[in-house]
Amino acid sequence: MADPLYRSMAGAGVEVASEVVQRLVSAAVIDLDRDVRLMAVQMLEQSSHFDFHMGKAQNIQDLFLLLNDEVFAVRVTVLAVIGRLANMNPAHVMPSLRRMVVQLLTELEFARTNREREECIQLLMVLVRAAENWVRPYVGDIFRTVLPRIDDAPAALASKLLDTVATLARVGGSDLVPHIDQLLASIVRALGDTGNAAKRLSALQALSSCASFCGMVIEPYAEYPQLFAMLADILKSQTDSRMRVEAMRTIGALGAIDPHRFKDAAAAANASSAAANPAAAAATTVAAAAATNAANSAHRGGNPQARRDDAQAKKKKKARHGRPQPNAMTVFHGEEQPARLIGDIPSDSYGTSFSGNEYYTEVSVDALLRILHDRSDTKYHKEAAQALIFMFAPLQTGCRPFLKTVVPAILRAMDAAAAGDREFYIITLGRLVSIARQLIRPYLQPVFRL
Repeated sequence: MADPLYRSMAGAGVEVASEVVQRLVSAAVIDLDRDVRLMAVQMLEQSSHFDFHMGKAQNIQDLFLLLNDEVFAVRVTVLAVIGRLANMNPAHVMPSLRRMVVQLLTELEFARTNREREECIQLLMVLVRAAENWVRPYVGDIFRTVLPRIDDAPAALASKLLDTVATLARVGGSDLVPHIDQLLASIVRALGDTGNAAKRLSALQALSSCASFCGMVIEPYAEYPQLFAMLADILKSQTDSRMRVEAMRTIGALGAIDPHRFKDAAAAANASSAAANPAAAAATTVAAAAATNAANSAHRGGNPQARRDDAQAKKKKKARHGRPQPNAMTVFHGEEQPARLIGDIPSDSYGTSFSGNEYYTEVSVDALLRILHDRSDTKYHKEAAQALIFMFAPLQTGCRPFLKTVVPAILRAMDAAAAGDREFYIITLGRLVSIARQLIRPYLQPVFRL
């Protein structure tokens, strides 16, 4: 600080800032009040603009003393600060940081209580996130210490271990690849623990991160055919938005497996488990059938020729058995097969170019009808009915093909609605009559019964 050239360029205020930061670090180390120490390190964490001053050797040594503080929140916060300072002054930070990594791994391995293990895991996560570039060489050692403890750990500890796996995958995914089989087995077992939502959410995040950063795509479906059914069940049954968003992100990261390969993998899995447990094999067969049909639907989604072949095959099968066969959406929703599946790609659109306005109208109407038919989405019924009217207003007589399904759907939604909302549906039916005019005559009988 005594350099005249430095003072002339930086100004006299730099010495004041340096002294203030040094006093703040000293207060964080020597103050007897735990709240004062915590507030001091939180201010240091939020003041990244003063990293130049905090990166001095004396300040770094004082901050490392805080890693032995009795308050865990102080240790977590100061470790985040030290990890950030590794970019500012690695020569003074990294030697002590390496010893810190070894110390945390040793404590994790020989800790007596689950609380001590959870604290070690949390400190490791903070360190990896704060100093990704500098901790990268130690990702493999950290992962090899964490992986064997996932299966036997309690739910809370297992959740933190899986969060650590997700963090390690983002930092050094290539180091996890040699152990990907054991990791995938642990993640699938964690997903099967339906009694702990936090553990399942952490498993989803770990699976998504491994798929994105470790190249673990498609193969998990082949090795564990029940995985798709588990992810689909989360989308169907979970009400937590974070869980559903993470499940969708995981499905997107894993990619789409070839339906024929998936079917062969499911058959092989059923054959291997049939001898051990016949009841479990039967349950796996049902789940794999649902996932196979869903994979078939996704595979055919962008291939018009495949859709035409599929439509012809369904017609032959229907003629042979005398009734329509269940498809993926029927198994997914657990409903009986209707004459026309609400929300699916319209069956009369096979062979079309998928570029005309009629096709997009059909897909939109079917999506809105699916909402109206779902009694668990009653809070969205009014918006769906209103959207249908907005769509039909410019179509005028062009709405004729949809009236046979739209009128019953609105009436069914009105039956399920509260007494105060029925007036809205009556007004909606009136607007629909004014749009369709004489075309709505064949569908007025149920309306007159009101």
